[in-house]
Formats: sequence, C-alpha cells, structure tokens
Amino acid sequence: MLHVLLCILKIVGWILLVILGIIIVVVGIFLFEPMRYQIRLNIEEDPKTVFANLKFSWLFHLIRGQILYDKEEVVWTIKAAWKTFPREAEEKFISDPAPKHPTPKDSSDQKENIKDENEKIEEKIEEKIEEKTEEKIEEKTEEKTEKKARKKDSKKIQEIFEKIKYKFQKICATMKLLQKKKEYILRFLKNDIHKSAWKLCVVQLKKLLRRMKPKKIVGSVEYGTEDPAFTGKILAVISMIYPFTGEQIEIIPDFDEKRLNADVCVEGKIRSVFFLCLGVRLIMTKEIRITYKHIRKLLDRM
Repeated sequence: MLHVLLCILKIVGWILLVILGIIIVVVGIFLFEPMRYQIRLNIEEDPKTVFANLKFSWLFHLIRGQILYDKEEVVWTIKAAWKTFPREAEEKFISDPAPKHPTPKDSSDQKENIKDENEKIEEKIEEKIEEKTEEKIEEKTEEKTEKKARKKDSKKIQEIFEKIKYKFQKICATMKLLQKKKEYILRFLKNDIHKSAWKLCVVQLKKLLRRMKPKKIVGSVEYGTEDPAFTGKILAVISMIYPFTGEQIEIIPDFDEKRLNADVCVEGKIRSVFFLCLGVRLIMTKEIRITYKHIRKLLDRM
C-alpha cells in the first residue's frame, strides 16, 4: 500500500514539474521573444503624397499585423493565428430574372404587339419629360442644400471659435491657480528626494531607449521652409536625435526653397523584458515611491 502511495506521489510530482516547466517556457517566450517591426516612410514634395507602412510580428509570427497610410486613408489588419481582424464582409450577388419576350401566334397577336410598342414609345417620351423636370427640381434642391451647407459651415466655424475661446479661458484659469500654488510647487521641485527620483527616471529611460534602438535606419530626408532661420532651428532639433539614428540616414536642409522629400526605412526589435526590468527598478527605488505618493497628494490639493 505504501509503495502504491509513493508511486502516486511521484507521478503527481512529475506532472507538477511538467506544468511548472511549461509555465516557465511560456513566460520566457513572452518576455524574451522580440516583437519585430518595420516602418517605411515616403514623401514626395506634397504632404498629401505621404506613404507610411508599419509591419510588426510577435511570438514567431503567430501575431502579426500591418498599418498602411496612403492617399490620406488608413488601412489596418491584425492576424492572430488563423483569425484576421477586421473581418472582410461577404459579397452577396443577386441575379435578376431574364426578361421574357412574347412570341406572336397570329395576326391579332401582331397587332397587339404593335400597340404595345407604341405604348412603350409613349412611355419613353413621358419618362424623358419626367427626367427633365426631375433634373430641374434637383438643381433647385442642390442650390438649397448648398445654402444649408454654407450655413452649417458658418455654424461650425463659430463653434470652433467658441471652443478655442473656452480652452483659452480654461488655460488662463489653470495658470492663475498655478500662480497661487507657486510656492508649494517650487518646494516640491526643490526637494532633494524628488530631484534624485527624476534623475533616476531619466537614466533608466535612456537605458531603455538604447536597448530599443532600431538595428537598421536607412534613407534620406530633404526639407526646406523658405526661411533660413526656421530651417536652421529644425536642423538643431534633428541634431538632438542624430546620435540615436546614427550616420545611416542622410539629412539635407534646403535654405532657399520650400520642399519636403523623404524615403526612410526603419527596422528593429522590442522585448517585453525591457519594460519589466524598468518597472521593477522603478518600484524598488525608495525615492521614486516617495515621489509618487507626494505627486498624488499634490494633485489632490490642486
């Protein structure tokens, strides 16, 4: 009896080990299997010609998808195993019955056919007259609809201005509130714990960006704004991300003419374990936990 009990416990132990092993393998796949992505961007002079294509795949292409922007339209598809989203609508074809033509049997039938043809001709003439009258009516209705559309556009413009006015008033109110809370906010920002928490967040974010750096960035960007000063400012902003892109992408500023040409291809990988490590490090840091509690108190007071 004891031998049988030990055999059962041994089998249960092996089953638990197999289940634990499967869980570890699945979790490892989710954490370490990278999500591969490819971005393609193409612009030719006119911003309306923007063509952008994003492809991504994850879990050994079990989950894959594509987002396409072309001719100011967005089309997307996501495939999970054998299922595709969104589902394509089924086309339904309805066959019309074939027209039946009467066959005259005798002369009386022929006369009736002639009468029917004359009636058909008269009906066609009446239809043409009705079409002309309908066209005139449609022209008048179009004029009315145009007038209504103009009124609607004016109303929309008024609504937009009212929204902008409301948002501006809201911003002014928040600015006044911030001025009242100025001393408390300055004390919050000057706190040594909060400063160290901010520095740690910046350091960890830089590490995450380095790990997520695309493996391939190839292409060229040519731009110009007809204003040399503004073109130079844009170049200064681009130079800030130049260490991230490297020398693989060519940036050509045009200080004389207004233009925008771009042909860029980006490929890279993202692993879930990077975000997990970042979250664990932030949670385990005492300064960040204290800062988070203080931010919640600050928001409650405001």
